[in-house]
Amino acid sequence: MKLARKILILGVVLVMSAFVATVLCACADQAQGIMLRYSFEESAYDIDDVSLRFYFGISQGAIDNRRGKNNAFADGVYAYDNIQLFFYKAGRYEAGFDNRFIPIDLNDPNIFFISEIAKEEFYGEKYLQNNFRGRDAVYNHSEMIKIPTELFEEEAGTLFFCLRINKTLKATGEYISDNHLLPINYRIGGEEVYINPNSN
Repeated sequence: MKLARKILILGVVLVMSAFVATVLCACADQAQGIMLRYSFEESAYDIDDVSLRFYFGISQGAIDNRRGKNNAFADGVYAYDNIQLFFYKAGRYEAGFDNRFIPIDLNDPNIFFISEIAKEEFYGEKYLQNNFRGRDAVYNHSEMIKIPTELFEEEAGTLFFCLRINKTLKATGEYISDNHLLPINYRIGGEEVYINPNSN
């Protein structure tokens, strides 16, 4: 009986340890229906292999709005295009980056392109995000993404995961970048990286 109790207690401790070791960090744009989140281990990463799980998605209301009538991918103001994912280093854009519409040049050396998602795919069930309540949100999509080593330049700093929605202002034809950012704080110790959302 005592042995069974010890095994039970050990099992609970291991489960709690596994839970504590993985941490979530999220940001949301409720007006746009977009949410980004990542999870990471509290233990150190090898600087050449920092891979985090990223979750990102869009609410059903925003999907309905952006697909428009007959899947035209347009509402009364904008015509929507494909979505791009990338990392970028703090240093050039942060002074005005709170403005979602600041232009970003993907050829800039501070930008590390990840992938492009077709609008037909993004504004659909695959990237649906339900229950828009921060950490309680449920995502249909997540993926492991490796952060380029070149982004870890300082002993401690911030880099950004960005989801960019491209769209055209129908009245003028102006092409607009609608950027959604997820800051990732880090600290370097030797050849290891610690992800720390509460740093800086």
